Order: sequence, then C-alpha cells, then structure tokens
Amino acid sequence: MRRLPVRLAALLLVAALLQAKRLPIKTYTTADGLARDHILCIVQDSHGFLWFCTAEGLSRFDGYQFTNYHTEQGLPGNLVTDFLETREGDYWISTTDGLARFDPKGAGAARFHRYPLGGQGKPVPVTVREDGAGGIWCGTSTGEGVFYLGPKDTAFRRITVPMADPYVTALAIDRRGTVWIGSPNGLNRRNPDGTTRAYTAADGLPNTSIMALREDHEGGMWVGTRLGLVHMDAASARMRVYGTKDGLPGARIESLLETSDGKLWVGTVEGLAEWT
Repeated sequence: MRRLPVRLAALLLVAALLQAKRLPIKTYTTADGLARDHILCIVQDSHGFLWFCTAEGLSRFDGYQFTNYHTEQGLPGNLVTDFLETREGDYWISTTDGLARFDPKGAGAARFHRYPLGGQGKPVPVTVREDGAGGIWCGTSTGEGVFYLGPKDTAFRRITVPMADPYVTALAIDRRGTVWIGSPNGLNRRNPDGTTRAYTAADGLPNTSIMALREDHEGGMWVGTRLGLVHMDAASARMRVYGTKDGLPGARIESLLETSDGKLWVGTVEGLAEWT
C-alpha cells in the first residue's frame, strides 16, 4: 500500500480534526416563530429556557419552539431592552414603555405587573439589575438617572447620583453592593454608604461614553467604552486600558461576559474576542 507523504498526511489529519470540531449553526428568524429578528439581549434562566429581548416583543425558547409575549399579552411595550431573573425566580422585563414583573404561573395579562418609575417626566427603563439584598435597580434613558425598589418596597424611588449625564447606558452591581452607572459622559459609582465617585478621561478612561460593565471573579470591574476596554482593580480602582494593539478586533466595546471558568468574552462592532 502506497504511503502518503508525511506533510500531506499531517495536513489531512488537521483538516479532519477541524471538521470534527466544527459546530453546526442553525439560524432562527421570525419564520421559526421568533418575535422579531432584531435581538437586543439574550438571557438563560435557571430552568434552562432562553429569553430573547427583541424590538417587537419578548420570546421564550424551550429548545423546540418559541413562545412570544407582546402588549396584547400584557407587556408594557413591544421594544424589550432588558430581562432579569432574580434569585427568588421572579422575572423583570424592561421595555421602552415601562417596567414590569412577570409571573409565568399567572394567566393572561394579569401575569405582568407594571411598576411605574415616577419622576418628573416619563422615564424610559433600559436596564435592570438586582443587588445582594434583593433590591431592583433600573437605569433610564430619558435623563432621570436610576430608580430603586427595595425588597419590601411597593414603588420605585429615584436615587440621586451626581452625574454629568443622567442618561444611563450601562448598569452593574458588584459583590460589595457598589452600584456602577455608565453614561455617555463618564462612569459613576455609588457606594453602599451612599457616597459617590465619578470617573472621566482625567482618571484614565480612554473615552467617556460607557457601553458595557461587568464585574470579574476577583471583584474588579471591566468597563467597555467606545474607544477601548478598561479594567479597574478591585482594591485601588487603578485603570488599565486595552485596545486593538492588544488583540481586540475593534475599539468600540458593546458587550462583556465572564464565563464560569474565568474567561472574558468581549463583543465589539468588528468582532468577538475571548480573553483567556
């Protein structure tokens, strides 16, 4: 039997291994039951369901089919900006027409319990987070900053945080209970004792427009901006900036995720990067 040249055999082996590791990709659209093809967030809940925030409703995927929720089912608005499952198993849905708590065991429109944010205008919620005490924080995009609902509260109240721009673009709560608030004009932190601190370009930010926030497993904070990625040390808050010269595919950071094994995924407008 004729043998293949060593180099050719090695190339064929590599090709076979790459083919074996290649994952199949299936695309889902409105034709498959998705509420809208424009996806704004993806969340997996504790039951294994996938929830998709879309520009025209909320979609739940059980692995086989989609279940969609719109204003006809009680959703405050069809443009869904964020989704949160609390430690108690409650669901909060943020839409451009209001915030609601969702009870999947309920029936009809009654399963959506709307929570007005108050304020002088009509605050538009864009992001929602839970703190360690079970309180709910909501950032708005209409210049009214952040609102808070305590574990025993029945209504949200506005939390005063000195901000150069009260338009909230990102929100995170770290393990110490510090609330981090991103805006187009800088990063703000509200400590558990109520004191605040603002960070701007003078503190080392490569750009003051904050796009994403994510705490890492050591308690540090990753900050995504329009012109680079920043890591803030947990103890000193010292900043280190990363950009395309460090291997990022793009400078504008849109999303951040740290996996259970400590790897950081960075979404940019020019591609996705895995930080190992």
